[in-house]
Amino acid sequence: FLEEFGGELAAEYDLSARMTLLARGELVGQDYHSNSASPLRDDHDGWRGEVGGGFRAKVSGTNTLTVRAAYLAKEADYDPYGYQGAQVYVSDRQGLGMGQYLLGEFNYWHIDYDEPDPRVTSTTTREDDRFRVRAAYGVPLSTAFRAVSLKVPDEIGLLALDSNSDA
Repeated sequence: FLEEFGGELAAEYDLSARMTLLARGELVGQDYHSNSASPLRDDHDGWRGEVGGGFRAKVSGTNTLTVRAAYLAKEADYDPYGYQGAQVYVSDRQGLGMGQYLLGEFNYWHIDYDEPDPRVTSTTTREDDRFRVRAAYGVPLSTAFRAVSLKVPDEIGLLALDSNSDA
């Protein structure tokens, strides 16, 4: 349905043991393939780029905060599918010991399309606000197995974590 080709360049610079600057750029060509269910997908073909940066801060020994912002742009073969926009990303990771963690993420995108799409309305240019919120809990299999007094099978190939580890 979609082929992408291109590249991404990312860099990190440690200001200190607790603060890291982040930078990232991406440029990809997108080639959509039409089919009987979506005969007009080729209109979406074109170049998509993203450039941005942010920081990662070690708030405490077990808590890490990441904040990033980016500029987005798409040049599509059909102008109503081209856009410019912005993205903001915030995540907070709290280590719980024995490899366990809680992760909270918030993503926001604001996208302004280049022209109205006459297939929908010939007078109004589309503008999207998208949100994604995610929460996750992670636990290594070795910790989960140990919690129910089971040995991790050798086939899994996991090393048991030290009980004092917050990684």
